[in-house]
Amino acid sequence: MSAGADAIDAGVGRARPTFSVGTVLALVVLGAGLFLAVLWMLGNGVGLNNDRDNIAHGRAVGLNGYAGLARMAQAAGHPLRYTHDTPAARQPGLLIITPQQWVDGADIQKLIDAHCSYGPTLLIVPKWWAVPASIKRPGAQKGWVQLGEAQSPEWHDFQDAITLSIVKRTDPVARWVVPEGAPALTTRLPHPEAMQISDAFDEKDRPVLRPLVTAADGAVLAARPMDMPCLPEGLAVTANAHTPFPQTFVFEPDLMNNMALSTPQGAAMAEALVNAAMGRVPASTPITFDMSLAGQKRTPSLLTLAVTPPYLAATLALVLAALAAGWRAFCRFGPPLAPLRAIALGKSALVANAAALIRRAGRLHLLPGPYADGVRGRLIAALGLPQHADPAQSEAAIDRALHARAPDLPPFSATSAALRTARKPTDILRHAQTLHAIERTLTR
Repeated sequence: MSAGADAIDAGVGRARPTFSVGTVLALVVLGAGLFLAVLWMLGNGVGLNNDRDNIAHGRAVGLNGYAGLARMAQAAGHPLRYTHDTPAARQPGLLIITPQQWVDGADIQKLIDAHCSYGPTLLIVPKWWAVPASIKRPGAQKGWVQLGEAQSPEWHDFQDAITLSIVKRTDPVARWVVPEGAPALTTRLPHPEAMQISDAFDEKDRPVLRPLVTAADGAVLAARPMDMPCLPEGLAVTANAHTPFPQTFVFEPDLMNNMALSTPQGAAMAEALVNAAMGRVPASTPITFDMSLAGQKRTPSLLTLAVTPPYLAATLALVLAALAAGWRAFCRFGPPLAPLRAIALGKSALVANAAALIRRAGRLHLLPGPYADGVRGRLIAALGLPQHADPAQSEAAIDRALHARAPDLPPFSATSAALRTARKPTDILRHAQTLHAIERTLTR
C-alpha cells in the first residue's frame, strides 16, 4: 500500500536515456573541437587570402601582382611574412609596402613611422588599373588580369615634394645607377609607352632623391630620399636622435611586379632593388609584405580579442562555467524523469491504486471486518464446511482444523476478533497478516 501511494504521489518515473554517455561525450568533444577550429581560422585568416584578385599585393599572381617577388625572396633564404594591420608591422626585417592608388597618404606615413626603428622599408608605387580577365576569353585562366589605364596616385600628406607623372618613351631600357667601376645592370620595361617617373625638388630647387634606377633619358624610376625618411615613434628630432633604417621608393612598379620578373634581366633588377633596400641588415633578414594598404586590412579577430586583457578574464570565466555545466550534466543521477500513466495497467497496479485511495480518504478502519469475513468465507469453501452455518460454529471448525495442522499459530477466531476491534493502522496490518498466514496454511 505504501509503495503504491509513493508512486501516485510522485507521478513520475525513470525513462530510458536516448543517447549513451559515450555518444554524448563524443558529440561534446567534437563540437568543442570544431568551435576551436573556427576560432583558429578566424585568428589566422584562413580562407581570407585571395591571391586571384586584380589588386597588386604580395599574394597576387596577376601581371600587376608581386607573388613572384615573394617567391624569389623566399627562394633566396628570406623568411616571408604578411601583415594585415599596422601593429603587425612592428617586426624586424624589410617591410615591402604595395599600397593601392586610392589610399590616404597619411596612412602610408603612419605605417612607415611604425616600422622605422625596426627595419628598412621598400615602397612600390602603384600605376596600373586592372580588372580580372574574363574566363570566357580563349586561353584565359583564373587569376589573370587585364591591364587598363596607367595613372599616378595622388597621396596628400606623404612626401609632398615628390611629383609623379606617366610619360611615353620609345627606349624601354632601365639602368641601375652604380658607382664607377661596378658592372652595369639593365632591363627592358614591358610598357615604355606608360612609364612612371618622378621629380623631387625642395624649396631651393635642389633634388631630394638619390636615384637608384633611371630611364634611358635619366628620369628617376627608383630612388632613396636624401633626408631622414621617417622619425621613429617616441623620439624627438635632435642631433643625437636614433638614425632610422633607410627607405626606398620604386616609382615604376614594372621593375618588380610579376610582369617584370618574366625575364632574367628583370628578375636581376628586382633582386638588386631588394638588396639595396635592405642596406646593411643581414642577408637572411625576414621580409614582410604589407597587406593592409592593399585592401586586405583586418580588424582584430574574435580569437585575438578573447585572449587579450581585459577580455581574457571574461573568456576564462566562460570556460570555467562551461566546464562546470558539462561536469554537472555528466554527473546527473540516473536517466531523465518521465511522467507515468494516470491509471496504470495490471491487477497489481489496480490493487495499489485502490489501497492508496483508501489510505488518502482516511477509511482504513472500515477494512478489518470485511477482510475477516472474506478470509472466513474462503476457508469455509476450502475446508468444505456448511455455507449457511452459524459464524461462531464455522470459526470453531476452522480453529480445530488449524490446531491439527499448525498448533503454533493463534486460533482463527481470536485473530479475527482482534482484527475487528483494531483501530491503529499498525495493529490492523499485523492482525491481517496473521489471518493471511492462517489462510495460506489451511489452503496449501
